[in-house]
Amino acid sequence: VLVSLVLLGIAVGTGCFSYRRVEGPIPAGQNVRLVLGPEGRRIMHDQFGLDVLTIDANVQEMTANGIVANVEVGFVPIRNIRLHGLRYQQVVFPPEAVSQVEVRRVNPFRTGVAVAATALAVSAFIISKINCDACSTYR
Repeated sequence: VLVSLVLLGIAVGTGCFSYRRVEGPIPAGQNVRLVLGPEGRRIMHDQFGLDVLTIDANVQEMTANGIVANVEVGFVPIRNIRLHGLRYQQVVFPPEAVSQVEVRRVNPFRTGVAVAATALAVSAFIISKINCDACSTYR
């Protein structure tokens, strides 16, 4: 069981995505991670009370005046349901507010490692259960 937990931890820890720095224009609808400079951190703190260094966003528009993006700013209760939905807000970040823009990409190597580690974890768990069940029947 311990081995399966360790392998599952490796699978979760590796993640399937990586971020690559982007220079130049970003098309509308692109999911990005914004690395905020002091001005960007101030904007997020003043508008939403969030102290963040990076934030995932969906680019709505990119101009010389900055980036207009939808950012996740918290959870809001959904009426008559116990679940909570994500709350997104459109934010305008001037160029000096963002120190780096990174695009999220599927990383084939990390995805392969995660799939293999998960398969090994499940296999180790099943084998340990079979062995434990076999041991208990002979006692």
